[in-house]
Amino acid sequence: MARLLQLWRQVRWSVRQRGARGTVAVVFRRLARRQNESANPSHPFDVANGVDTSGLIGGGRLGDGHPNTRFATAYYGVQPSRLRAALAKWRDTPGTGASERYLFLDLGAGKGRAMLIASEIGFREIAGIELDGGLVKRGRQNLALWRQKGRANTPMSLVQSDVTEAPLPEGPLLVYLYNPFHAPVLERVLQRLQSMPGENVVDILYMVPEQAEAFAGFSRFTLLWSEVFDMSEEDRIADLVSHAEERCNLYRLTAPAQS
Repeated sequence: MARLLQLWRQVRWSVRQRGARGTVAVVFRRLARRQNESANPSHPFDVANGVDTSGLIGGGRLGDGHPNTRFATAYYGVQPSRLRAALAKWRDTPGTGASERYLFLDLGAGKGRAMLIASEIGFREIAGIELDGGLVKRGRQNLALWRQKGRANTPMSLVQSDVTEAPLPEGPLLVYLYNPFHAPVLERVLQRLQSMPGENVVDILYMVPEQAEAFAGFSRFTLLWSEVFDMSEEDRIADLVSHAEERCNLYRLTAPAQS
């Protein structure tokens, strides 16, 4: 009975978020994915590094009952090749300072794959915020493994919290989003970032920007570029969810207008 109730809650959540047609499409994609899991259970990134960042978890199964669970999209690890390409373009963007000045802040960090990849370049610190306790537990295990391997050359931390309430670190910040939540939560995040005291340096790297319209209400965020990054052959073979035309947007917080 408990399993049926959980399944019913997931179906209701999916219909609200995706509609009936979208829910049916997701069911068929998941069936296809499960048929392939025995041949390819983990992404090559996990196999090569001994971590666990793979898997697709629908938003209806996330959040530990928090009210903002209804705004969660899903957990799915970013394609390493795309994130590396996006970070390289960010570093080359005019006006970007030395990466060592920035804290990389992953909102909706999940199991921490993006944090691990970000550690490959020199941020002053890497931090993640995630609402789901199970993902946080796995993500912390991945970070610990990274440290044991000597791969974490900068402080790394992952906290369980709601992104609309968790304390925000001081800048300069590179805020990373992999389409983790719907517009109501994103709007509250943008309001918090825009209202931070002082003239903070804040860039937002937003991959799969399905809620990009939320930025329209925040005039201090400027879209610097919107790009489609190719996946490596390895990622194309391993990835059963993403498609070739997914974009990545870079936004920058501009200084407030002088009165």
